[in-house]
Amino acid sequence: MRNSGLTKLFHPPLERLFSFPPTMKAPSTPTIARVTAREAGSLAALARDSFLETYGGRTDPDNLRLYVDTHLTDERIRTELETPGFDFQLARLADEPAGYLKLRRDRRPKGIPEGNCLQVERIYVLRRFQGSGIGSTLMDIALRSARDAGDSVVWLQVWAQNAEAIGFYQSKGFRIYETAAFEFGNERTEDFLMRFDIPY
Repeated sequence: MRNSGLTKLFHPPLERLFSFPPTMKAPSTPTIARVTAREAGSLAALARDSFLETYGGRTDPDNLRLYVDTHLTDERIRTELETPGFDFQLARLADEPAGYLKLRRDRRPKGIPEGNCLQVERIYVLRRFQGSGIGSTLMDIALRSARDAGDSVVWLQVWAQNAEAIGFYQSKGFRIYETAAFEFGNERTEDFLMRFDIPY
């Protein structure tokens, strides 16, 4: 599903890097914790809110609702939380859910035929918290997880038109290496596959 920003493709698109309004100060230190199955409802609510916020007005509303009702339900999220190989991390600021990271180890993308790899399937930050460093912190957790597990590559899929997300990923050391199709209801768009090769 689209990374960043974000299936026939599960990754998210990814966060767009917005600054805080002048009247709102960004808390300086987010807290990050692994999500448990008992927290499926709150995580699913955050997933729906961040997805609709990111894509509302940018895509067909029927396709948007179909995706949310299929992939971001409490039941779907709970099942994934209970499935080995899935890992969700929740970021909070001032005890308020602000963003999350979804990692998975059960996929291998084209162009990476060998070695252990980790997928960043979703990484979202609510708009009012963007610019606070949460996205960067979540991605650092993903890269550290891969390094600790001995993975050789971290990969993700991102909408080719999401320049903000692509720039964010590149700033974290990812590079575009392939393209892939993303089917979203009756829409078919081009995505980029990006990779980060873990140095040892």
